Amino acid sequence: MWTFGILGRLDAVEDETTRFYAYIGLCVSTAAGIEQCLFYCFYQSSPLSYEPATAEFYKNVEFKRKRKLAAASVRSIFKDGSSRQTWDQLIYEVEQLCGPDGVRNLVSHNELGVDIFLPTNGDDEGPLLELSVSQNRHIISTGRRDPQRTNLESLRLYTADLTSLHLRMIEFHRVQLSNRK
Repeated sequence: MWTFGILGRLDAVEDETTRFYAYIGLCVSTAAGIEQCLFYCFYQSSPLSYEPATAEFYKNVEFKRKRKLAAASVRSIFKDGSSRQTWDQLIYEVEQLCGPDGVRNLVSHNELGVDIFLPTNGDDEGPLLELSVSQNRHIISTGRRDPQRTNLESLRLYTADLTSLHLRMIEFHRVQLSNRK
C-alpha cells in the first residue's frame, strides 16, 4: 500500500476508529481544497480581476456550478492539445469523486454506521465493530448518489484518490495557469 504525506501518517494510526475519523476529516478537507483549486483555475483562466472573479465564483454555493464555471473558463483558453486533455481528465475525476451533481464529496453530510458482529463460535471474544459511512437516504432518493456504504478500507482508497486528484490539480494550476495574470 503506497502512502505519502498526511495520508501515510494516518495509515500508521493503530486504532481503527481514530484512523476512520481521520480519513473522514482528510476527505472533507481535501474536497474543500479541490474546490479552492477550482476557484484559482477559474480566476487564472478568466478575464476577471481577483475581486470580480471571487464574487462570480462564490455567488452561489452549489459545487456543480463552480465546477462547470472553472471547467468552461479553462477550456476557453485550452481549445485542444495536451493541456486540454489533462484538464478534461481532472474535471472528469472531480465529477467522479465529488459527485456529478455537485455534492462536494461522497463522505460528508452522511451518517456514521456501526455494524456489530457477534462471535458465532462460542468463544469469549467480544463483538466485532465495523464502522461505515452510509449515503444520506434522502439524497439517494433524489438519484444524486448511489446507495453505497464506505468502510475503513474503501474510505482509505477514497481518501487516496481525492488526495491524488488534489495534488494533480495544484500541479496543473502551477504549471499551466499560475503565470497568466
